[in-house]
Order: sequence, then structure tokens, then C-alpha cells
Amino acid sequence: MPFDKSVIVPLDPDATFDLVTQPDRLRRWLTIAARVDMRAGGGYRWTVTPGHHAAGSIVDVDPGKHVTFTFGWEEDADLPPGASTVTVTLTPVDGGTEVRLVHDGLTDDQAVQHAEGWNHFLGRLVAAGHDGDAGPDEWVASPDQLDELSCAEATLAVLQQGGPLGAAVPTPIDGFLKPEPFTPGKVEKVEFELPDVYHAFRRGHRVMIHVQSSWFPLVDRNPQKFLKISEARAEDFQKATQRVYRSGNNASGMQLLVIE
Repeated sequence: MPFDKSVIVPLDPDATFDLVTQPDRLRRWLTIAARVDMRAGGGYRWTVTPGHHAAGSIVDVDPGKHVTFTFGWEEDADLPPGASTVTVTLTPVDGGTEVRLVHDGLTDDQAVQHAEGWNHFLGRLVAAGHDGDAGPDEWVASPDQLDELSCAEATLAVLQQGGPLGAAVPTPIDGFLKPEPFTPGKVEKVEFELPDVYHAFRRGHRVMIHVQSSWFPLVDRNPQKFLKISEARAEDFQKATQRVYRSGNNASGMQLLVIE
């Protein structure tokens, strides 16, 4: 019994394709972490929620139009990696792109279970297309099991609520939607707002601002060049010096909202 559903994402087909295939985009609505080799025969592995890992291989891909991949769960003997097939088809429509997802190879019971999951995540896909990020996922907050790996994955999910943010020079009109490369050695002003995360601060607690060029291996390696990380070649990766200024003329700072 297949699962078949369509939603409208308010983006063009190319941007929508990136959102459903690229690891850094998948983390905005579907996964905690992802590894994807987007070519026929390439493999993928998604950490969807703590302790739940989907995996399989790419069967067919036509960028901006469709992708078909095998699908299964590493923790499920009844539906292991490669046991079913998912096809995602993109069609341009007024207002964006229609995303049709068809999941074949499921039993009736599996189709019911996966319908709940796909409905949840397709809703988050639409939200990510509209807002840039679907925000924290309540399904991540309560792992089924509390082994060391699940706890580590849950911690990663919490960390990712605040980032990461790709650095670029925001243009005056479009902000980070149309970034431009930094000029080496030139001081640039970059302003951004992180998603709200509520913490309880007690006497003696401190706030640390950590600036780094990569979260690898938790998040993509940074080639230190102005290009799509998913298209970076081995020779693109290079060393770079990152500077955060705190002088009087070029002061850096943080505004922290406090609720008493």
C-alpha cells in the first residue's frame, strides 16, 4: 500500500530540490544530521530523530525535477534500508513548486505509520520553504531510548536550534537571500538574529559566544570559498583566518532578551 501526498512549497523547483536533497537544507525541516551522495547508485543516511536512522541508495535523479531512492530504517528488521522506495517529483505551479511524495513497498500497517511521519515532515517542508527554517521539531525532544548515542543526537538537535549560519555579506535589500562574497582583509558588518531558545540563568552562569568556521563532523566542512558546499571539490578546501573585531570603531556585540 503506497503513501501518496502532494504539497506546495513557495520556492522555485531548483531551490525546492536543494531543500529535499542537500544535507544542510534537510536539517532545516527533516533531519538532525544527514549524509547524501546525490547520484545514481550513491548512498544516503539520515538521522531523523535521536535513535532513528533512515538509509538507502539513490535510484534515479534529475535535479530540479525528481529523485527516487530506496528507503528503510537501520533499527527496523521489518523495513531495513533498501526495503521500500520513495519518489519525489517536483512540478512548477503558481505560487511555487508542487512536491509529490510517493512511498511504495509498504505493508498496510507500515503505510499508516509512515503516513503520520510524512504528514508531519511535509508540513515542516512547507514551513521551511516559507520561512527558511521550520524551527525546532517537537518529535526530537523525547527520544524513545536513552542510550549514549541517542543522548548525543538529542544534544546535537538542541545545538542546531541556534545555527549554524553560513557567513556572507548581506545585500541591503535581500539580506542573506542574495549573499555576496567577503573581500579578504576588509572589515564587514554582519547582523543576524538567531531563533529563540529559552534558558534558565542562575547566579554564576555565563554566556559564551563561539565563532568558528565549521562544525565538522557534526555539520558540513567549510571549503573557505564562496560556493555551494555540496559542489565543493577536494582542491577547493583551503585554510583561512577568521577575525572578529572588538575595537571602538568596529565593535562587536550581542543583544540578549531577558524574561523575568
